[in-house]
Amino acid sequence: MPGDRNVATGAHAVERIAEATGILPATVFRTARTLREADPTLWPEAAKGGGRGAAHLEPCHLVNLVLALAVADPITAAPKAVAGYRALVRHRLQQVVQPEHIGQAARLLANISAEDLGGWLEQLVELLADPDNNAGAILMEAGHHVDLVADPRIPRACIIYYPNLPDDADTETLRFRPVHPLPGSSRKSDSASNFLATKAPAPIVRTATLPVSLFIVLADLWDHTQRYRIATPLGTILKLGRRDLRQQAKRQSPPPQPDASASAIPENENAASLPGVAASPNQPPLNANDRASNTPEGSPEREISQRAFNVVAAGPPFIKERPPNVRTRSTVKASE
Repeated sequence: MPGDRNVATGAHAVERIAEATGILPATVFRTARTLREADPTLWPEAAKGGGRGAAHLEPCHLVNLVLALAVADPITAAPKAVAGYRALVRHRLQQVVQPEHIGQAARLLANISAEDLGGWLEQLVELLADPDNNAGAILMEAGHHVDLVADPRIPRACIIYYPNLPDDADTETLRFRPVHPLPGSSRKSDSASNFLATKAPAPIVRTATLPVSLFIVLADLWDHTQRYRIATPLGTILKLGRRDLRQQAKRQSPPPQPDASASAIPENENAASLPGVAASPNQPPLNANDRASNTPEGSPEREISQRAFNVVAAGPPFIKERPPNVRTRSTVKASE
């Protein structure tokens, strides 16, 4: 994988899977989009803008896309086909063999405990992503592959490999089939069996083979996502989570309404609204130079503005206390 890729995003997974399978990237992209539009749990939906909001792919998403590419015909049937194949259950338990009599491939696959096909393939991806067991090389040598039989009557899957190499050439087959229908009902009416049902009287049964090398590609994508999460500090993850919650709450909350009572009270108690001047919270403080620059010299508006500024600058109280030695006009007339 290129060194500039830190996490397996949807676009990167589409590119890698198209390159590995030889399927056109447009077909892979359309299949992934069909899964996402049907159910975001089948293929994740990325946040707008990409980047850190890009969807991080889990093994379940990668398995879903591979199953859809293998068995969905047409592509619009991908969600139903993927759900049906994932729900297939083990038809026959693996034979119990003494550990000293089985090869490395059998010992590795014995660690997979899932009983449904979807869970089994997810655990296979996780097993291949573990760097401590060299599972990729071992299963490649054992000829491990998955056959998906698209039989409209009974869809099924077979996992085939050589468990005892180099002791013998006998293959081991793990079979997955739909769960048995309820008593009294037939497979034709059972949703676990008829998800590929067709009205054709003689449908062609196709088998899609998924080699273990394809699951190694999926494991590589999952490994990059794991290493990205480990390398990302916990504080960054929590910060991104809180940011997403705030953005979600902001989208859901109604826009704030202005408070008429609060806007009617000036922020500065010494400020007064001048005639013809609209009050604004962003308006700078009034001064004589600003007013003088906006009005022509000697105009009535300039004189009014200058007087108003002087009154505001003086501040309350506007009526100053009269000195005791100053006589008013009424006092002079009374004394005369």
